[in-house]
Amino acid sequence: MKKNFFVVLLVAVLVVCLSGAVASYAEDALPDIEAEGSFYDDGTPEVYVTLVNNSGWTFRGIWMRPSSNTLWQARDRFVSDGRSMTLGNGQNVLLCPNSASRHGVRYWDIRIDYGKGKKKEIRNIDVFNVDEIDIGPNFRVSYQR
Repeated sequence: MKKNFFVVLLVAVLVVCLSGAVASYAEDALPDIEAEGSFYDDGTPEVYVTLVNNSGWTFRGIWMRPSSNTLWQARDRFVSDGRSMTLGNGQNVLLCPNSASRHGVRYWDIRIDYGKGKKKEIRNIDVFNVDEIDIGPNFRVSYQR
């Protein structure tokens, strides 16, 4: 009786060990895949928008944030050499937020400081369908695809 018990136990241990080896082999054989809509999904557009200044003013500060955010924060401001980015009349700049939230976010706001406390905001820009934003005289905004 003891002999049969040990034989059954040995067979059970072998079955468990072999099934674990087969399972780990099967896992190694599977290709790496990512979940649909994951952070690194190649189909998710990133935010790149060209801002063109034809307003007649020099932009002394430029911010960009997802439209779902309610407050402007320091991290939303574009800087160059530790200072606010400036953009002279007739110049343009490619804006790409330095935030992980840029992946897959469709609607964005841009805020422009054009001196002496004057600011202009452009809200709900559909960056999936806009490549260029032209700020004209009187801050008239036009979009290009």
